[in-house]
Order: sequence, then structure tokens, then C-alpha cells
Amino acid sequence: MENIPFELIVKIMSFLPVMDSNKKGLNRDIIEYHIKTKWIKKYESIDVYSLDEDHDDYFYNWLENDIILALNNQLPLFKGLTTEFSNILKRIHNNNVTTYIDFDELDMQGESKYNVDLYFEVLNASELKDLDRRLEIYNYRLDSGFLAVPF
Repeated sequence: MENIPFELIVKIMSFLPVMDSNKKGLNRDIIEYHIKTKWIKKYESIDVYSLDEDHDDYFYNWLENDIILALNNQLPLFKGLTTEFSNILKRIHNNNVTTYIDFDELDMQGESKYNVDLYFEVLNASELKDLDRRLEIYNYRLDSGFLAVPF
């Protein structure tokens, strides 16, 4: 799936207007591939982020952190978890996660790449599009210096 040209993805998408369960799954997989690839390439291309997995500024660490912020509707974890993010975490861990302490105690893998993959795998098509939109807004605000202005 990672080597499929974007033009082919667009062609496949044009055949998906009438959805059955197989087409919904394919549609969701295409959306996931497109959005995930877009953000990995974006964060990998940021010069100040490291490409070294052992470095604190590894780009996947930043991407994971920003995904968590986006999924928690731009609310810092220490201020609480949104119901939406709690539900996503419940799908991943089969456990109620409603507070920052609950989140901190999760047995998440140490590798940010693994965690990024996990978040993308569990989201449905609508949630993937919403994540993409939130990351767009956050990165635009970050790039333009408007991060200090509330959402």
C-alpha cells in the first residue's frame, strides 16, 4: 500500500461512491495511507527535528506528541482528556482512560513510530479526516506564529 502512486489512489477512490463494507474498508485504508504519509513526510522534512531514533528531538516523537494534542482537541493532557480521546484510547487498550494519570500509566511502547502507527490504525475514516484537519490548523498556527492565540 505504501508504494501506490497518488494518481492510482485517486482513480480507486472514484469507484467508491456506493459503499459496501469492503469499499468502506478500502476507502478508510486509502485515507489512512494518504494522511499518514503526508504527516510523516512533513515532520521528517522539518530541519530542526532529528532523523536519529535515539535523539530526544526525533521527528516521530514530535509527530506523536502533536497527534495526541490533536486527538485531545488541542487540550493539553495535564488539563484532562476529552471524551473523544478517551474513547480512542479505550479502543486501543480495552481500558478506561479518563485522566492524565490513567494516560501516564498506560503501557505504551517506547517507540514513537509504533505509537503513531497505533493511533492511525484505530481511527475510522471520519476521525482520520478530523485528525488531518486539526494537524493542518496546528501546524499552520505554529508556522505563522499564531500558536499563542486560543483555538
